[in-house]
Amino acid sequence: MARAAPSAGEPRGPTLTGPPLRESALAGPLTRVFEEAARESPDGVFLRSRDLEGEDRTFAGFLEEAERAARGLIAAGLLPGERLGLLSENRPRWCVAYAAVLLAGGVVVPLDAELSAPALSQMLDDCQARGLFVSAELLERVGRDRPLFCEEGRLLFCLDGPSGAVPGWSELGSEAGTTPLPQIEGGDRPAAIIYTSGTTGAPKGVILTHRNLLAEIEGTRGALRVEPDEVALMFLPLNHVLAQLGSFLLAAAYRAEVVHARIGSGEELLKSVREEGVAILLAVPLLFHLIRDRIVERISAASPPRRWLARAAMLANGALRRTLKWNAGPLLFREVHQRVGPRLRLFVSGGARLDPTAQRDLMRLGFTVAQAWGLTESSGGSTFTPPEAIEIGSVGRPLAGVEIRIDRPDAGGVGEVCLRGPALSPGYHGRERETAATRRGEWFLTGDLGRLSGSELFITGRSKDVIVLPSGKNVHPEEVEGHLASSHLIREICVIGRRSGSEEAEELHAVVVPDWDRLRELGIASAHPEIHDELQRLAQDLPPWLRVGSFQLSRDPLPRTATRKLKRFEVRALAERGDEGDALDEVDPTRHDPREAALLESPEGRRVVDLARRYGRPRRPLRAGSSLELDLGLDSLARAELLLAAESDFDLRLESAEMSAIQTLGDLIEAVRARAGASRKATVEASTWSEVIAAAGPSDLPPWLREGPTPLAGLPARAILALARALSRPLFRPRVRGLEHLPPTGPYLICPNHLSYLDGVLLGAFLPPRARGRLFGLGATIHVQGGLRSRLARLFAIVPTDTARNLLPSMRVAAAGLKRGLILGVFPEGRRSFDGAVGELRRGPAILATELALPLVPCAFAGTFEAWPRTRRWPRPARTSMTFGAPLEPEPAGGDPNGAYERLNERLRQRWIELGALERAGG
Repeated sequence: MARAAPSAGEPRGPTLTGPPLRESALAGPLTRVFEEAARESPDGVFLRSRDLEGEDRTFAGFLEEAERAARGLIAAGLLPGERLGLLSENRPRWCVAYAAVLLAGGVVVPLDAELSAPALSQMLDDCQARGLFVSAELLERVGRDRPLFCEEGRLLFCLDGPSGAVPGWSELGSEAGTTPLPQIEGGDRPAAIIYTSGTTGAPKGVILTHRNLLAEIEGTRGALRVEPDEVALMFLPLNHVLAQLGSFLLAAAYRAEVVHARIGSGEELLKSVREEGVAILLAVPLLFHLIRDRIVERISAASPPRRWLARAAMLANGALRRTLKWNAGPLLFREVHQRVGPRLRLFVSGGARLDPTAQRDLMRLGFTVAQAWGLTESSGGSTFTPPEAIEIGSVGRPLAGVEIRIDRPDAGGVGEVCLRGPALSPGYHGRERETAATRRGEWFLTGDLGRLSGSELFITGRSKDVIVLPSGKNVHPEEVEGHLASSHLIREICVIGRRSGSEEAEELHAVVVPDWDRLRELGIASAHPEIHDELQRLAQDLPPWLRVGSFQLSRDPLPRTATRKLKRFEVRALAERGDEGDALDEVDPTRHDPREAALLESPEGRRVVDLARRYGRPRRPLRAGSSLELDLGLDSLARAELLLAAESDFDLRLESAEMSAIQTLGDLIEAVRARAGASRKATVEASTWSEVIAAAGPSDLPPWLREGPTPLAGLPARAILALARALSRPLFRPRVRGLEHLPPTGPYLICPNHLSYLDGVLLGAFLPPRARGRLFGLGATIHVQGGLRSRLARLFAIVPTDTARNLLPSMRVAAAGLKRGLILGVFPEGRRSFDGAVGELRRGPAILATELALPLVPCAFAGTFEAWPRTRRWPRPARTSMTFGAPLEPEPAGGDPNGAYERLNERLRQRWIELGALERAGG
């Protein structure tokens, strides 16, 4: 690492310098790359298409066609230096049109095919474009009556056949005649204007000169080896500099073959990679995350021996690659490599941050995952990780001609990354102020934060995205997101800062897009509590200041750029809108297709919508796809009440599996239509919990719990609990108080706070025999079903239920057991505490106590969180206590049952605190 002595005003800090560039390589125009390729490899295949016929090009054919189109542009009136837009889907002819503009002496302006007509028109006006190339598909989609196409004097050419008054590609070539091509000087003259993706606001047109792009090509050629017969795949949007350089200009420089493909899914991509024999795959990080997740999921779903063997092989190969530089992955995971691509030798990730966990796992599987880092303003990549010396998390070393400086690093070596070199853009078109704001002498201020380690650069985040906490600590959200996104329940996550009250400092808030398909597969109907638990679980591996304090769910994908970077300013606006607005209960007839419209307008649909208005709190017009949780605001209890009302109104009984699968309004309508009989009630009648509990009976209990004492009264259970008491006394020194408050006979409910794995064990072990022999409980199926777990659950009278899937069966089982005279041990918080404090209480126990008029005995645990919190694998010695309070008698439900349930919960919460449980701050 070298340290330069900066002049006044320049960035100050450690510097890395790449190898020198050959000045001769930067001379002349960018078009000489195509001319040299056509001269040296005329018959070599350059561009192919998997989807379009007649678009394959050799190097010589590409240049010949581009020159013919360039003559047509000149004949049509394009002057040297004028800008011409390029709006098309990815295809070989896009590349030909790009080269044609340059050969005609013009400046090419690649445009995003996903943008609206007003946005495209604004960009063309901003760069003062003389004309536009557009494909027939986009000409039809955007519309020819827009100002984009009909501005006076603007040239318009269709990349396909003629369309009305718009001349086609063949007409452009036929008009070329013998029009001479201009002498292109290149150098510092503009070659392209590329609009940034707008991660922080309105896009800006970045000017890239011939010299800039030649420097980028030469620098990359010095860092990456590509053989002439190797195949690359083009599927990233060509309007972005990453795709232009990586899979077009560099391919010409390397004499490599590029296959264009329209990709609609991960499976289509892998199929293209396999069938085309792709050697190097350039993509954004999201793709590599998906490949890694899919492989890891398959490993996790394997039998235990195969799963353990695969994980051991991954760890072993990772160690081999680190120590001996030997990659055994293609042998150890041959099936995986054959499925992904037998000729694939290199992944190159660019455009956004690659999660180190995903990179590490793919490397352990035997793939080589390099990273490139740079910006549009630096003509693409400024650094690259050498494939033979990859360091996890690093974005690599400077390319030839690139200098990197970390401006005024903090104690951890992190500062703003600054760049200098011939690949740097001269600035933004027509925006002198914005250009000046990013310059300090010859240095470009990237806005990215990073640190240097040896010869490697590590990017930690964006300076504009840094969140300042009340403690004064700075948080880089990408680091938090990378960790939290490892959950199999989370598809996308964005962490932003939210101000608390009038404070200037911010707290961490997450906007989460759950993996709805995975939740549905798992039968989880209420996403919010599950995501809450996931975030809390994952947060235990982070320092306290990196843990999110709040989150909200999003049904729709998060706004991203073409290279999958988060548009944080739009996510922030989304988060703010999520807290705004009064309830909406109208049906939106404009946002669903005819089938959905017919579903909502059917007799069943209209009645279900009436119920949704009654039980939900809609925040937007109702659609068939409206989520019961997100759009109607239903928690698990309110959702169960809606389903009960539907059963009552339609005089039917939904099976448990059907209830678990209902996530949207349309799901409920279809379930009702499939189940409903001929008779219907004349009016909507709200079904109550009293009806559910009154209907519960012995048939709702498992056979082993219907008659006689609970299995907990048997000899094996008593022996195990005696052993638990003997071990607990020296380890946890439990102090049990208030046993005199337990009623002499059942039924009643014992309701402890929930801190630890130990709570259930201590409760069963230290209850007096008269209560222990009649105690039963409910347990999540995932924890108490299968093999030995099922036998232990039955031994300790734990009935497998799934409140996350469907609350109603759990309530029926609990009510039936209480009616049988048993004692229900239930944790009203529903889950173990993450911080040792009292959490939010669910209403289920309060409903049971109120509707059955049974006493509720509070039990306060203390010390068990310190002994065995959910974040520890094994317990540790600690002093614990279990204190019972006087029973709480529920008030009659009367005309306000919900109020009665809430008041009983509040009394229970206060009694816990009085008995020694810790109250959550602000709870």
